[in-house]
Amino acid sequence: MVLNGKIIFSANITKSAHVRVAIFFTCYIVHNYSVKDQTGIGIIGFFFNFAKQNLISMYYSGQEIVEIAVRIEENGNEFYTAAAEMVTENNDIKGLFFDLAEKEILHISIFQKLAEKFDAETFDFEAQDASDYINHLAESHIFGKPDSGKNLAKTLKTPKEGLEIAFKFENDSVAFYTELLKYTRSDSKKLVQQIIDEEKEHAADIKRFL
Repeated sequence: MVLNGKIIFSANITKSAHVRVAIFFTCYIVHNYSVKDQTGIGIIGFFFNFAKQNLISMYYSGQEIVEIAVRIEENGNEFYTAAAEMVTENNDIKGLFFDLAEKEILHISIFQKLAEKFDAETFDFEAQDASDYINHLAESHIFGKPDSGKNLAKTLKTPKEGLEIAFKFENDSVAFYTELLKYTRSDSKKLVQQIIDEEKEHAADIKRFL
């Protein structure tokens, strides 16, 4: 399956299956092609790059998944603050951005506490570090990368562009946290669900201005 220019396997194939596929093709190539054979070299190069881009970078531990959630909320806060400051008039859109920036601070605090006490009683990632799907969501989230909130804010030319990015951010977050909820246990489950509900409310607030 090709998604956003990357080849990925379906979500029901495990990480170990990915490794077995890579090993199988490596053995096949070694068996059927000479090292001097340009075709063999080209195929080996393709699978090396494939593994580098899709099998290695795409996998995070359970702890890292929760830490990415912290980063997402930090980026959200930075983006909303910068977006509010770019709106020159004191209007409802400026007020919305400042309000959302404050709410992201609470979410940061919640996820930081969850990350600090990460253990088997709080999260269950025993079956595998994390499913293909949650890793894809973490990898593709609009604010999943360091400083992405600041960087995107610098590209804004109109308040509407800010609203469109904000709407995507909130919906990306709902999808990511809904998947994270599947691995959450005990009282932490209520906290993650609370954040999901609030992100849905944020998306609805933003949509009124679009």
